[in-house]
Amino acid sequence: AENYIILKNILLNHTPRIKPDYDFQRAFTDSIQLAAEIFPDILPLLKDTVMAEAVVSISKTLLDSGLISKDLLRSYKQDILKFAQKQYKKIAGDPDDYGYVDFRLETLLGKLNLPETNGMLQKWSVLQAPYIQLNAVSYLLQNRQVINPVAVQSLARDKNTRVELYDTLRVYKKQSLFPTKYLSQKSFAESIIYR
Repeated sequence: AENYIILKNILLNHTPRIKPDYDFQRAFTDSIQLAAEIFPDILPLLKDTVMAEAVVSISKTLLDSGLISKDLLRSYKQDILKFAQKQYKKIAGDPDDYGYVDFRLETLLGKLNLPETNGMLQKWSVLQAPYIQLNAVSYLLQNRQVINPVAVQSLARDKNTRVELYDTLRVYKKQSLFPTKYLSQKSFAESIIYR
């Protein structure tokens, strides 16, 4: 426990200037209960451009484990949205420039299930990065949100995501949103072979 308090003090008083890598995030949550105890104190680091990615990733891990609540994260909604907007612009500028943290960020946005976070997921659902799009659509469906037809059309057109989109829509009983143009065995087979 003492090591985590020391780590918290270092992070808050001598914030790293180099972005922590995945090993840091994994080590931080190695003793997940201890990490959860100090985590509320490091949430302000969401504002820090170097630490935001690590805090988002750790947030997702702790939220999934049930050791932090959505309410705790909701009080940092604006910081999460600001980071999401930054990531959105990066991916919009280069659709191949996304990573693990972006999927974790989508998870946070989806689990928060607020009008603002769902609005951000709507923006992400029309990015030209198919797997990012599909993940955003999945969370929007889970949150019972309207799905942008542009997103559905784009994902159905893409051979990599066509079948997965249909399966996702079917889970939420929204198959009627799937474009009829791609609703054939030939289109699905083409997608399966392509993948």
